[in-house]
Amino acid sequence: MSMTKRLQIPVTEQERAHFQAAARRAGLPLTEWARRQLRDKAEQEPTHDRFEALTLIKSLAARGDLRMLVDYHYWARDRMFEALAPLTSDQFTQHVANSFPSIRDTVVHLYTADWGWHLLWRGQMLIDPPPVASFPDLASIQTAWQDQERKVRGFVESLQEAEVGSFWPKLLHLINHGSYHRGQVTSILRQLGAEPPRSQDMIIFHKERGAHGRQV
Repeated sequence: MSMTKRLQIPVTEQERAHFQAAARRAGLPLTEWARRQLRDKAEQEPTHDRFEALTLIKSLAARGDLRMLVDYHYWARDRMFEALAPLTSDQFTQHVANSFPSIRDTVVHLYTADWGWHLLWRGQMLIDPPPVASFPDLASIQTAWQDQERKVRGFVESLQEAEVGSFWPKLLHLINHGSYHRGQVTSILRQLGAEPPRSQDMIIFHKERGAHGRQV
């Protein structure tokens, strides 16, 4: 039986876990391991098997790329948190001329974007978000957002293979939205004379990820 016959589409979570373990043993990202395993087979087998092999690679890449974007989103958020930690309470809530009236309000908006989009992804009605006043300090936002992070990650992992493609634009909107408003936070920090966050560029994320041997 050919490899492409054994690795049927869609890929189950059990199969994916097996692939990830094999990729780790080989010291390769999952998508690269899959490409190496299936490239030659896809070229040699009949057209139907070649289609199955290439579809598997695409499926693994799509799922891995969703995880990568979510990882980046929260990596960049945590770098922002790191820069906000030294602020005084007055600096955190100081009125500024920006899209939102303070750093605190901007960060709460970032958190409630995750919160609201997660509701919509699950097919639930969007309701009024928690009021800004319910977050008196950075720690209260961190606690709520870290809980929301677990929900977002859980939702992404729960997606069926057929749902991954249509979910892409929704996740990309959230990631892009986060980058935009984190940039505003950086500008406000500079206006206040505070240290800005360390670089939140995606290329830096990938360099760190590669240095730590993370899998996609």
